[in-house]
Amino acid sequence: MQIHLLKGKLHRASVTDANVEYEGSLTIDHDLMDKLRLLPFERNI
Repeated sequence: MQIHLLKGKLHRASVTDANVEYEGSLTIDHDLMDKLRLLPFERNI
């Protein structure tokens, strides 16, 4: 059995760009990813 746990959430994020052709797309600044300890392509539910 696999259990997915919430690592964190983005709070008060601002949308700066959108691509209506790709639902679920999200781009996060590299410096912010470092501060949040998120890895590229990491799955967040």
